[in-house]
Amino acid sequence: MEDGHVDVGLALIRLAGTGFRQNYSRMDVDFGVAAGIRWAWPRAHVAPFVALDAASWPSQREVTAQGNGAEARLPQFELRAAAGLSFGRFR
Repeated sequence: MEDGHVDVGLALIRLAGTGFRQNYSRMDVDFGVAAGIRWAWPRAHVAPFVALDAASWPSQREVTAQGNGAEARLPQFELRAAAGLSFGRFR
């Protein structure tokens, strides 16, 4: 058995510095889309599964450490894999 999904979501981003002369923190929200597929092998009351999901965050978010000028970009793409068990009645 297989099923798929398409999602629209929001992520809460919280960045905080520690160990600096002056520490800053910031919160923001980002919009994203995701899609995935799950394969399951149902038995009487349990269904082992594996899943593969991909998510995209279209906006480019950059982080800068003030004082030393170090910069980084937050990832715009995520690939996730999962394995687990679903419990219930499967037919």
